[in-house]
Amino acid sequence: MLNLKRSRLTTAAVIGLHLFAIAAIIAAGIALWIKLVTALLIIASLLYNQRANRTKQTLVWHKDDRWHITHGNDTVQHANLSRIDFFSRWLVIITLNCPARSRLQKLQKFVIPADSLDANTFRLLRVRLRIEAIPMLQAPPERPLQRRR
Repeated sequence: MLNLKRSRLTTAAVIGLHLFAIAAIIAAGIALWIKLVTALLIIASLLYNQRANRTKQTLVWHKDDRWHITHGNDTVQHANLSRIDFFSRWLVIITLNCPARSRLQKLQKFVIPADSLDANTFRLLRVRLRIEAIPMLQAPPERPLQRRR
């Protein structure tokens, strides 16, 4: 069970990038009202991002390669691992396929920084992905036998 918590490094990076954007807008040689409107939009983006990251999510990876995603409001989604986008000591990015969702929202990405889990759980996630998921995802798809004519 992966109880994802807020990552301090990700939060610091998001706040730093938003502050950099505001500083760039202030330094730009444009009209004052455009600076104010753009700065308000950047601040609104920062507040929305911080609010969206407050929701708690739990990922459960079962033995038969099924995943369950539990959201903050206790709704559960069933999913399958679609691909591993990035894999390192400090960050894992995976894409889960949620068949019950609409066609446009079927794929859901999860960015899992090392500090969003305790060290042992993050290590176990990386080991299990390396041993079980990567060989499964790299296997060529099975093709049906074709008759020769």
